[in-house]
Amino acid sequence: MSTLARCAVVLTIVLGLSGCNCGGTDGPGDAGPTADGGGDAGRPDSGQPDSGQPDSGQPDSGQPDSGQPDSGQPDSGQPDSGQPDSGQPDSGQPDSGQPDSGQPDSGQPDSGQPDSGQPARDDAGCPVLTGLVLDPADAGLPAAGLRLWLRADLAVATLDGGAVCRWEDVSGHGNHFTPGNPVPPFLSAAGLRGRPSVSFPANSRYLSRAGVLDIAPDAGRTIAAISLTHDTTHRWQPLIMGVGASAGTYVSIDMNTFSTSGSKEGVYVTNNAYDADLATSTAARTHVMSIESMVPGGDVLSLTKYAVDGTLRTLTRTPGGLGNTKVESFVGANFTAVGAGYGAFTGAELGDVLVYERALTDGERAQVEAYFNARYPP
Repeated sequence: MSTLARCAVVLTIVLGLSGCNCGGTDGPGDAGPTADGGGDAGRPDSGQPDSGQPDSGQPDSGQPDSGQPDSGQPDSGQPDSGQPDSGQPDSGQPDSGQPDSGQPDSGQPDSGQPDSGQPARDDAGCPVLTGLVLDPADAGLPAAGLRLWLRADLAVATLDGGAVCRWEDVSGHGNHFTPGNPVPPFLSAAGLRGRPSVSFPANSRYLSRAGVLDIAPDAGRTIAAISLTHDTTHRWQPLIMGVGASAGTYVSIDMNTFSTSGSKEGVYVTNNAYDADLATSTAARTHVMSIESMVPGGDVLSLTKYAVDGTLRTLTRTPGGLGNTKVESFVGANFTAVGAGYGAFTGAELGDVLVYERALTDGERAQVEAYFNARYPP
């Protein structure tokens, strides 16, 4: 066969194959075009079923897979902070749920020392003043003219062992009391009807202060206290004010009165001593003594009222004292003391003390007595 004939045969074969449909129809194994018009990637099939989730439409990151399994937790939906990871492992502790304060840490380590719980003290070792001031109306007390309010359960400063180094006035007038001698009284937790008291165990263990609470010399006054004495023989005064070192220019409630006719409750007014018609007792009692006026020359008996446990007592002059039943000048009065005992006195307890710069009415006296009994229930 000539060269030309052989070329014609080859051409005929090639053209015939290009027009041939060998199967007549597409076979079942022919995938056809992909959905996006692209051809097969040429990768083998993974063998995993399709997830059923639609494609996100985001291009692949191009980063290789980490090889770690997915956590299985849904995405929080919050954007990433943009801060690099610290590289520290998580503590494993649950979050407290409290927001951060937003304040930077001081950088100083904690001292590690517990709080001492001890009050600040002055140079003498006595706790500093509390500055406590109470409203008498809240306690059901008359407010007008109140000059002193001592409470045995509040503002009593003590040294180690319970010795009293200051008894603060809570009326707001600053009439605080301190020991009058080197050996002070002490605080008792339950010395008076099971409640706190200042305990005066012997003679000369009193507390005192200068002046007479800024009460004018001629003004009337009321002294009130709840107390008990352990000694029904020797003289003791819950509160006394007067002229220091004088023969008898004083005003006080006076238990086992000066020159008493027989261990009586009573009062003392500028050199005049008076027994009440009631014997002293070791039981707790309320005492309220009022003087209408301290103008010199006034009659003591007609100006003075004295009640014990809510009952007005009859007063009788004793043989003691240099007075003549009249009020004497109080111009030089320069001190006030609580818990003064005399002679072989063996002890007493003092609860709350009130002093007014006027005589209380009968109704106001009843308020004071009710206050004492509420504070120290019988």
